[in-house]
Amino acid sequence: MGRRLDDLRALPASTIAAVIATHVVLLALLLWASLPYVYTQVMLAVELVIFSLATVALYRDRAGELLVDTVKLAAGLVFILAFVIATYGVTREGGNGKALATALQSLREVGATTALWAVCYIAIHAAIALGQAWAAPDPRKAWFDNAMAESGATFVAMLMMVFVAGLFGRPIVELLQSDGAQVDADVVLGCLMVAVRCFIALVVAVVMQRRRGAMVPGAAHG
Repeated sequence: MGRRLDDLRALPASTIAAVIATHVVLLALLLWASLPYVYTQVMLAVELVIFSLATVALYRDRAGELLVDTVKLAAGLVFILAFVIATYGVTREGGNGKALATALQSLREVGATTALWAVCYIAIHAAIALGQAWAAPDPRKAWFDNAMAESGATFVAMLMMVFVAGLFGRPIVELLQSDGAQVDADVVLGCLMVAVRCFIALVVAVVMQRRRGAMVPGAAHG
């Protein structure tokens, strides 16, 4: 545990600030703009594909290879989203066999204003990533590293949320409802998702920092 805390402390303050800022904005959108949980996960998946396509544009010499990777990434995200939908249905309806219908209904309830907020989130996140890349000695490589980090964080966080929602989502909702409170499953799962994704993003940042430190001696302490 001590070593992990030391690894976190070794991260540049700008990296930690970027991760936290991104997730604070995401949490604000979930609570203020009322982004449905499934819609938010789809938004993060789309954002990841956009980041990947931007990487393809930057590395034209490897465009074919990176485009194939993007297609594989999109297929993997669709696969995981199927389980996200299933666990969302269980959390919201208690496993009554209407998971798909429930998830699709939550998507149909998304209005133009909510969709606009989602676009704003992607734009803000992209601006943060571009700022980090531009400040680096090699902006193109920094963008590539950021895209890899985002890919890892989103993929792992989505996968973890399948288990978190499946195991704890419904019990948490029922526990809160036992006190007579009006509980929104989208808010419960959304808050859990932001917490899980923020943690995973910091872990991925530590891994990327170690990777850079192994390639350039002393970089991990710079």
